[in-house]
Amino acid sequence: MQFAYKVMGNEKYAKEHTYAIMAAEGRMDSFNTFMVGKFGGIPPVTERLKSIKYDLEPVLAGARPSTSTKIVDIGGGRGELLLQLKEAYPQLRNEDLIVEEFNDDLGDVSGVTIIEWNYKDESSPQPIKGALIYNLSHVLHNLPDLDAIGVLQRIAEAMAPHSRILVHEDVRRTEMAPVHAAMILLFGGRERTEPEWRLMAKLAGLVVTFIGFPGFAPGLIEFRKP
Repeated sequence: MQFAYKVMGNEKYAKEHTYAIMAAEGRMDSFNTFMVGKFGGIPPVTERLKSIKYDLEPVLAGARPSTSTKIVDIGGGRGELLLQLKEAYPQLRNEDLIVEEFNDDLGDVSGVTIIEWNYKDESSPQPIKGALIYNLSHVLHNLPDLDAIGVLQRIAEAMAPHSRILVHEDVRRTEMAPVHAAMILLFGGRERTEPEWRLMAKLAGLVVTFIGFPGFAPGLIEFRKP
């Protein structure tokens, strides 16, 4: 997309990320509405995690009293995933659940707290330190490998020993070829295989501690500090 803007002579947009372009053109609201709609086509996150034998309950139960933020959802839109988790785990409070968005002009969302973080900005550190969970749902497939590794590194710098990163992505396979092609065309990103996720973890100074892909639904990769 950026190359197309460059060909058209728009040097400003040629250097901007797709989300920045959508924000500048006033298209973020329609994009966020689309992203809300995607949650209607897949099972709730709690069901998906159970289907791949990932138990979130002991993770939440093991949170230290000093951990004020339980879950940070990076690029979490209007908090749809966090609200699903809050319904399943009613002990989670509003202040436990943080959505970090490139543009926090989403209005008030009941049940979660929304703050701004431009994860594409290499000079911008992760603002929430020592959270229990840093969540990324279909974010890293928008990015080239080096940019995605950079995001993981900046999150890793904010992590405490008890912290973990949960990445929800589709595994790259033949059936996902159209999505893989779309990510390359629109963002310069890509879908990834299990070995590629493990290599990215290593390059970001992390280790993969869980990985599971339930058929055609999005899978989960858990990263922790060594």
